[in-house]
Amino acid sequence: MRSQKRSSSLSGMFPIIAVAVVIIFASLMFTTFYSQTSLPTPTNSIVVSSTMLNGTNFSGVQVDLRINGTTIKTGYTPATFSGLTPGVQYDVVVYWLNNIYFRHFSDGNLERYAVVTLNGTKYASLDAEFQYVPPQDAAALNIMAEFPNGTQIGTSHDANGSDSHTPGMWVQIVPPGSTQAYTGTFTGGSILPFIFFNHETYTIQMSSSYGNLQFLYWKDNMSNSPTRSVILDGNETYVAVFEEQS
Repeated sequence: MRSQKRSSSLSGMFPIIAVAVVIIFASLMFTTFYSQTSLPTPTNSIVVSSTMLNGTNFSGVQVDLRINGTTIKTGYTPATFSGLTPGVQYDVVVYWLNNIYFRHFSDGNLERYAVVTLNGTKYASLDAEFQYVPPQDAAALNIMAEFPNGTQIGTSHDANGSDSHTPGMWVQIVPPGSTQAYTGTFTGGSILPFIFFNHETYTIQMSSSYGNLQFLYWKDNMSNSPTRSVILDGNETYVAVFEEQS
């Protein structure tokens, strides 16, 4: 009799145990599925990521979101700025991190300022690409533009707590072993001087003209070609001279 009661008792527990196992299994399945599925990016958002030139992802680069030069939000890659307004022109500004320097956006934009206007139907995605330059291999390349009287064309300044600058002349840099520019800025830009590899050859492509400004020569060698190659031997500064024509 005792044996039958014990058997009957155990058999009565099987449905309870089975239900418990199903609940636990379903819970684990839901948790695993949820943890592997990211939430969709909201419409009217700007997403900014950072990668090395070789495609390796990394994080922690400061990103400012600005309207008319005023910073309204700050984040760090991978950064998502949500709740934005369609039709408004936003400026996305990326910085650099320790010895990792901005080179360009993956869409071909060579400067660290990207302009984004959302259309209200989807989000915008930007990938900023960077290059690591070890301090022991680094050299600074500064490029300036000025008038014959020495007045500088393009200067950096602080505006409402944000780095800003008056428009200068566009200049872009071709890296060693390439024929295509991989970074650029306007003279006087806050990204200057560029940090590159010492003892390497870089090609400077200066604007030949803009509006009524015409390139005349490089101040150090009087060359009248706006494009020149330089071998970095420590920190270097090159000055392009422009003339205002009527």
